[in-house]
Amino acid sequence: MNIFETIRHETADVTDKIAVIEGNDRLTYGQLLATADRIAGRLAKSGVEPFSRVGILCEDSIDAIAASLAVLSLSTVVVPVPTAQADAEINLALDRIDVHYLLFEEGTYGDRHAVPLGAGIFHRKKFLLLQRTVPAGPPRGYERMNPAFIRFSSGTTGTSKGVVLSHESILERTNAADRGLRITAEDTVLWVLSMSFHFVVTILLFLRRGATIDLCGQRFPGSLIEGLTRFAGTFIYASPFHYSVLAHSAALPSDSFKNVRMAVSTAMKLPDTIAEAFSEKFGYELNEAYGIIEVGLPFIRLSGGGEKRGSVGTLLPDYKLRIDNQDAEGIGEIYLSGKGMLDAYYSPWQDRESVLHDGWFKTGD
Repeated sequence: MNIFETIRHETADVTDKIAVIEGNDRLTYGQLLATADRIAGRLAKSGVEPFSRVGILCEDSIDAIAASLAVLSLSTVVVPVPTAQADAEINLALDRIDVHYLLFEEGTYGDRHAVPLGAGIFHRKKFLLLQRTVPAGPPRGYERMNPAFIRFSSGTTGTSKGVVLSHESILERTNAADRGLRITAEDTVLWVLSMSFHFVVTILLFLRRGATIDLCGQRFPGSLIEGLTRFAGTFIYASPFHYSVLAHSAALPSDSFKNVRMAVSTAMKLPDTIAEAFSEKFGYELNEAYGIIEVGLPFIRLSGGGEKRGSVGTLLPDYKLRIDNQDAEGIGEIYLSGKGMLDAYYSPWQDRESVLHDGWFKTGD
């Protein structure tokens, strides 16, 4: 299977619906997928082949989404590259994952050997493609697992590694997360996080369900305020920092969240002071979540009110929890199992069977 073709199939009835908003730009689902098809065609002509690893270096934008979809459509592998790095740091990351090509936005990376991809392919931005020399062939079993995505882990469980996710695992973990998020085509998602670190469980899920994604990160907080007031956003996936800014913004009246059905706080623990300030101003309780790149989004606190602050809720239905080595207070190590688990670590290579312990992932938490 291929997650891009899944998105195409699942959005066949909403091709005229707005898929992405970026400032004054609007792209329908039909236009977004057509843009991805154009990019994919040019990449294929440039020599990009199935199972190649393609680094994508681009500011969050319509074109960043379209480029990622294009790479996925070719059964090549997306390797997101954060933009806030020097070229030397980028090169180290690309070397560790044996990236074959770097697709980058003009001005984000310097290499005189890169080739411009030409006008009229992307939505707005100009991109270049750099072919890189990869010293070795793929690890054993790499192609058989149908890889789609490789992203560096945070390093909180040890040395940062490239987490490999297959098309099948992405399908499973987006389905599993949606049993809590319940995204529909009626949702307008207000997006402020970095796509380099938050893409698979969220952006791909939003697209699968035909939701509208309003990209609010570049002009924050003004764009997010506009998303609440002008576009009647219904869903927010953000960090405690973003909610703190909103809670202390004089530009937002107390009824600003009247259209929001869920506001998820992720990326770090939600401080009680921010949760309380937010609740006092808007009369709205934030939904805390616990995600991990190797597993997905197994926890979302969906209820409980103020008395449950500091909790990430109970497990979503497709996951199981085990706590080992508990001390006298019941505190121990968290192990998780469920759908959409990682398929491998790329650097150094470890397949799923060698990473998991009888199907359980040791989180390090």
